[in-house]
Amino acid sequence: MVEKSKLDEDKEGKAVDLSHYHGMIGTLLYLIASRPDLQFVISMCARYQAWPTVKHIHT
Repeated sequence: MVEKSKLDEDKEGKAVDLSHYHGMIGTLLYLIASRPDLQFVISMCARYQAWPTVKHIHT
């Protein structure tokens, strides 16, 4: 189990296009049914849909 994720809140970061970010998450959601090992990673990415920044996408 991961104790500390590498993703953290970036209040000062540059905002990105939400529709692009939501599209990326939506594309990955179908993998949860066939690849349960990816569920944790996808859920961590989905947490940042409210305010995604460049740091969250390009790290």
